[in-house]
Amino acid sequence: MHIAEGVLPARDALLWWAVATPALLWGWPRAADRSAEQDLDRRSLEGMAVGLLFAMTLLPIPVPVAGATSHVCATPVLALLLGLRRVIVPTALVLFVQALFFAHGGLTTLGANVVTLGVIGPGVAVLVARALTWLGVPAFAAIVGACFLGDVAVYAGDSVILAAALAGTESFATWLALIGLGFAPVQLPLAALEGFLSGFLVRGLAQRRSSVVPAWLDSARLRGGTALVPGRALVLACVVPPFAALLAGSPARAEEERYRGLDDVVIARAAERAGREVRPVLDLGDGEVPLFVFSLGSFVAGILVGRGWSRLEAPRAR
Repeated sequence: MHIAEGVLPARDALLWWAVATPALLWGWPRAADRSAEQDLDRRSLEGMAVGLLFAMTLLPIPVPVAGATSHVCATPVLALLLGLRRVIVPTALVLFVQALFFAHGGLTTLGANVVTLGVIGPGVAVLVARALTWLGVPAFAAIVGACFLGDVAVYAGDSVILAAALAGTESFATWLALIGLGFAPVQLPLAALEGFLSGFLVRGLAQRRSSVVPAWLDSARLRGGTALVPGRALVLACVVPPFAALLAGSPARAEEERYRGLDDVVIARAAERAGREVRPVLDLGDGEVPLFVFSLGSFVAGILVGRGWSRLEAPRAR
């Protein structure tokens, strides 16, 4: 999600900017006209989306079994609600601010980060959700599975991009295995968490303002409280933690690096091993500027989310 400045060589950085640019141009135009009521609902949801995207992709969530922190992606569920086209530009804006002020990602790597977080992850989520609903899977389960795989797809995309950029001293396959196994113990549990949170979010919206939930997600069944099949939920709950623990490595190593960011643990180490230097766009350190931007951004995000949710929760005018 946040490939750091200095990791990608100029050739790779330009390549991914070339891929991201058409996607950004495609995502720029507004969709077709809607009724005034639908437009208010949609604008409220879009405001919530920007606030959630900024907050959730910056908020570090600890994964105790792996001894590190990472972020949920948020773009998979937003693509289900708003459409893939409407997610790309907000993702780029959020990643730009995070790269500039928080050393999360970079400007030269912004194209690659937009492709993974703004195109690949949400694109996979939409495709999987449509396939599952077409197969008759309950709506809640389809959303959970789609957002889980969308989150995984973001980091799978990062793994491929990094492996291709760092290949040389070691093969592409070696880098892909090392980076993928580095991401897995932290991101798989968070992907499962993101899947369930996304399901509950969409179901809550369906119960309060069904007009913002696309018809193909079967909002009527969501309003009725359709839940994930208990057996499947039990399998997921039993499989993910042991698999994550298996990949996490020794407890001593986890304690030594307790709750370091996934970017530092995986991306920075891979870059160092390949002889590259990870560096921020602006070295603001731990001073007041990042704190101010984070506080201001969180304040604005809270207003957007709160105002949007209150509008969506308010009863319709008769």
